[in-house]
This record gives sequence, C-alpha cells and structure tokens, in this order.
Amino acid sequence: MGLDKAGQSVRAGPNGAWIATLPKTHRERYLAARPGLRDDWDDQWGDRGSELVFIGREFDQETLTERLEGCVLSDAEMAEDWSEYPDPFTADKQRELARADD
Repeated sequence: MGLDKAGQSVRAGPNGAWIATLPKTHRERYLAARPGLRDDWDDQWGDRGSELVFIGREFDQETLTERLEGCVLSDAEMAEDWSEYPDPFTADKQRELARADD
C-alpha cells in the first residue's frame, strides 16, 4: 500500500508487488537485470519492508522516533503463527482499492 499526504492532498492505494512475491524464475531474472537490488535484500523477507518519511519543521524527532519504534513488532511477535490473524490486504481487497482510484 502507498499513502502520500502533503497539505490537503491525500492519496492511498496499491503500490505494486514485492519482487520476493514473484515466481522464482521471474524473481531471478528481475534481480539479474538490477543487481543493485540485492544490496538491501533480506534472506528471510526479500525486498519486503516498510518506509515512513516525515518532511516538516519543528517536530520532536526523538519523541516521534521513540513512539514509532514502540509500534514495531518484537521478535516474539514476529515468531507467532500469523495465520491466526485476518488478512485485511487480500488480493480481492487490493483489486477493490485499485478500482476505487478516485
């Protein structure tokens, strides 16, 4: 998912697929064509990740960072059986979001 907000403008929607989700032969060809992508490749998660960027003035970066790090899953939470949780981003939901572009 992608979420962009600048002033009064907000845009949210699908943001493409991770290379790690491609079939192995496609993934290997993709990585061979773009060798720099391997620099950030994780053995377990591939290119899956999240990025959060704040651009602004006069905000307390230390407090913001501390609060956001409190939202990150612990190692114990990462080791849980995730199949027990509902998936709010199924392929059907992603298609529905893509069609509702406006």
